[in-house]
Amino acid sequence: MTQLRIFIGDTNRNGRLGIEMLIDNEPGFQVVGIAVQTDGLISQVKASHPDIVLVDWQMVKSSPVRLFKDIHVVESQPQIIVMDVRAETRQLAISCGADAYFCKDKPGDQLVPLLRQFK
Repeated sequence: MTQLRIFIGDTNRNGRLGIEMLIDNEPGFQVVGIAVQTDGLISQVKASHPDIVLVDWQMVKSSPVRLFKDIHVVESQPQIIVMDVRAETRQLAISCGADAYFCKDKPGDQLVPLLRQFK
């Protein structure tokens, strides 16, 4: 079975750990990298070759357009899923270049079907 390689970017430790545990316990998924800040994010993504970059909006909101463009041109051409607690962030994130959006107010197990759409 091919593993879906996921990179997590989130400044919130508890959020990061929860997502990592959810993904690690799901067959067919593998966490390949974690970032806690935008500094060095692109080089970490390049080194880990993810299929998906799952990133918190609060971490990237100061320069999302440039960051998303830089992520999309990485060799593995990962998809970007933005996470945030505000549903109104969805349209802004998509307009900045994100491929999908996940509202953190939803139960974590609802993230899994979204991730599977990219398999």
